[in-house]
Amino acid sequence: MNHLFSPDVPILLIGPPGVGKTASVQAHFDHAEVVLTSTLVEEDIAGLPYREGEYDYRTIPSIFRRLQEASDKGQSTVLFLDELDKSRRAVADTLLTLVASRRVGNASLPNKTCIVAAANPPEFGGGDGISDAMMSRFSAIDYMPDVCAWSEWADKQFASNEAKMVISSVRNGELAIFDMVGEGLSKRITTPRTLTMALKVLERTGTDEGFDSIMRGLLTPASASQILHIVTHTRNEVMNHSIMNARSGVSKNKNRPVLRV
Repeated sequence: MNHLFSPDVPILLIGPPGVGKTASVQAHFDHAEVVLTSTLVEEDIAGLPYREGEYDYRTIPSIFRRLQEASDKGQSTVLFLDELDKSRRAVADTLLTLVASRRVGNASLPNKTCIVAAANPPEFGGGDGISDAMMSRFSAIDYMPDVCAWSEWADKQFASNEAKMVISSVRNGELAIFDMVGEGLSKRITTPRTLTMALKVLERTGTDEGFDSIMRGLLTPASASQILHIVTHTRNEVMNHSIMNARSGVSKNKNRPVLRV
């Protein structure tokens, strides 16, 4: 994904929530300034106004200061505008100025800082905060999760046999990394985010009472059922292996000569 990022071309990643847009961007830069645009006010980007004598000025927002400090240290930097589709109109207008000119008032981005934004499609709750003028400033790319990248990352995070088997099923294409069923509050979505949450629950609490309900609340029915099957099968194999070892040990003890005194 590195080849996509350049200070010369702002990138807009369009994809469902939870597929790893933010995580993938953060993984490719030393310093990622992640800005949740849906919560911003205009002053967060343009600075707070103040007056000295007869002249009006604006402060330099901390976003720009942190990016400059990281750039001065030789770090690769990115301004990540998350939920760009949900930004308020005044904020969107200011962001358009920033994306178009890489500066707002006296605040400017370092020369090598990339601009990357993310948005959800309308069917996934995407807003209408991206104007045609804004879209014309970006290279819009449809984003879907990378199975290999997620599997490699998850392998480093989870150690249990059950988790490893779930990750292996995703890697082999047996368990979907993205799936969606239902509508409204009945909608369930399997994504890298919900799969990660499921594995955390599995490693911390096991399959105690409530595990089934949590899985079916996190994932689509097909994904939840498959994970429950994997967990049950893995634990049965471990139990059978233990029984076989125990029987093997008993058999060896029976054949061992007894020293009588």
